[in-house]
Formats: sequence, C-alpha cells, structure tokens
Amino acid sequence: MNELTRGAFDPTVSPLVELWGFGLSKRGEVTQEGVDSVVAYTGCRPERFDMNEEESNGIYQRTWVRKGHPNAALDFNAIAQGYTVDLLLEEIRLRGVMNAMVELGGEVVCRGVNASGNPWRIAVDRPLAGTGASDRVLETVVSVKDRAICTSGNYRKFYEQGGRRYSHTIDPANRIPG
Repeated sequence: MNELTRGAFDPTVSPLVELWGFGLSKRGEVTQEGVDSVVAYTGCRPERFDMNEEESNGIYQRTWVRKGHPNAALDFNAIAQGYTVDLLLEEIRLRGVMNAMVELGGEVVCRGVNASGNPWRIAVDRPLAGTGASDRVLETVVSVKDRAICTSGNYRKFYEQGGRRYSHTIDPANRIPG
C-alpha cells in the first residue's frame, strides 16, 4: 500500500502519531527538534522494517517482520476500521445473511438492500468543527448498495494550539497533522 500510494499511506508514522498526541501518549509541546528526533524511526525502508515471506518448495510457510530500531513502530489505524468492516461483512455473508450494513467509526460497507427492499441510506454529517451531538448537522443521505463509503473526517478528532488546528491524519511527507 505504501508503494501504491507513493508514500501517502505509511504505517511507520506511529512515532509521529504519538508525538503529536493522537496515540496513547499524552500530548505535549511539539517542536521541530522533536519531530526531527522521531523521523529517524519512520519511513517504509528495509532499515526501518524488513519483511520477508518464507516459502518451501513454492509453498508459503510464514512471514516475519523485523524492525531496525526499538523506537520504530507500526500504526495501521488508517486502514484498520475499513478492513474490519470488510471482514465482518464477509463473516455475516458466510452465515447466510445476504442483506447487511456494517459500520465502525464512520467506515460503512453495505451488501444488498435494507428491510424495505431499498438501498441502504447512509447519513453524512456536514463537516463542522465540534464533538457533541448538538454540533452535528446532516449534509446529505447517500443510497448505498453493494458498496462501501467512508463518512469519517478530520473535523471531529483534532485539537487547536497556538491558533492552529491539528487533526489526527498525519502527512508522512511533511510530518505534520492535517
């Protein structure tokens, strides 16, 4: 995925996610020196993380991953919820359910139709700052059948500091939250 997105998806941004306060660590003051200090542990390169798939007689045996430094870490949060709803929908299908809608954190996947026989109707919020239910304004409703839609955005998970807004998505190129 890192190669396909030309680096836009980079699971090695975990140290940056922590530094900016969007992981498990408490947010502190972020300086350029702090960013520079964790950059040494980011980037999809063999010296950061090396993945090897082992085969025997042309048959897959196992995959192993080795990290190059103890401070390096992986964060698949950017794709975790979407992948999870795909897996859940597949499990539901294997149990014989042909019409279902699965949602997790704004990631939605729909198969078939709703109980009324119509495509699933997915509400999309207007992207307004705020986190409370009273801040939510409906932008539109989208009909979805046999497709997926992502309704999450940067307008809910963010903080403001020094007159600037920092959201939870981090650009691996400039190492700064969106």
